[in-house]
Amino acid sequence: MDNAHSRLSPSSAGRWVACNGSITMCEQFPEPPGRNEAADEGTASHWIASETLEGRPAPTAGAIAPNGITIDLEMIEGAYVYVDAVRHAAGGVQLQVESRLTIGYIHPECFGTTDCWFVKGNELHVWDYKYGFSIVDPLENWQMICYTAGIIQQLVLSGMDDQQLDVVMHIVQPRPFHLLGPHRTWRVKAADLRNRFGQLADAANKALAPNPQTASGKHCIYCSARHACPTLQKSCMAGIDYVGVALPEMLSAEALAIELRVIQRIKNLLTYRETGLTAQAEALIKSGGLVPGWTLQPGQGRANWTCTAAEIFALGDLMGMDLRAEPSAITPAQAKKKGLSAELLATYSKAGDTAMKLVQTTDSLASRVFTS
Repeated sequence: MDNAHSRLSPSSAGRWVACNGSITMCEQFPEPPGRNEAADEGTASHWIASETLEGRPAPTAGAIAPNGITIDLEMIEGAYVYVDAVRHAAGGVQLQVESRLTIGYIHPECFGTTDCWFVKGNELHVWDYKYGFSIVDPLENWQMICYTAGIIQQLVLSGMDDQQLDVVMHIVQPRPFHLLGPHRTWRVKAADLRNRFGQLADAANKALAPNPQTASGKHCIYCSARHACPTLQKSCMAGIDYVGVALPEMLSAEALAIELRVIQRIKNLLTYRETGLTAQAEALIKSGGLVPGWTLQPGQGRANWTCTAAEIFALGDLMGMDLRAEPSAITPAQAKKKGLSAELLATYSKAGDTAMKLVQTTDSLASRVFTS
């Protein structure tokens, strides 16, 4: 993962290419303090993968990752999908794992750490392991193009070398369903990426210039300043006005297709704005402030067994089902899918509290107005 001090982080390249002003905006409004459970779990699973690829003892369920997260079977299983894909493609060549890259091709302020890369014959393979559920496409992926620029710079390739070198960008994402499976690739000639490197360099220079421009779009969901962005706010308000207009007419197929796209964009922009305002409200309440009609309540985390693996094995045998995942038991969620009753799950497992979540209360004037 990228160094926190990289102003032009490769992992956020998709955002600062689309919205040059997001760099300055995010520096003014950084993520509020506190743990991000999803990001922390992803970091832990990345650690499992890197330890395994570098030949160190593979962490087991129950171990504590360097970021303090307890390793579970899902993190291990996800990491092994990625590890197996890398090893199969590499075929024994030297791996560059968690490789630090300075990407001067793009900008002196652009640097970061790629999950893995290696050269095999006339192919450069660049890997990115994604533990989250939001689908990531390797095609025209600005983060991976950014890493590729850094690797080519490190390899000191000439223009002639570019013509001969194939770049294969790999995304491994084991948790969400995708028609192409968890391992997806984009193959492109290194020479054909030079234009993209130029686009990145141009966006980087604009982003760090005085008064950079902002633009709303799907990238807004990853922007910590989305609650304070006038461009996103205006886009949302325009969308609300658009939805509020009555159009009593039958649309042609072409007009229907266009309006569906417009509505989908408006829905997405409203979601991005909502998540930003939610984060702002949570931070305000945590600091002792008041947001009328809203409060924080603890969420429910993943359930864990409250007894030993041997006891769970015995329970499964008694109920006629195999609950083993040696050396540990399968998770309570997996046991539920196998048919273990809710009563037994409640007896032998417990869900821990997770981070506090923002919920609407019913004891304020504002909440009564909007729910009446």
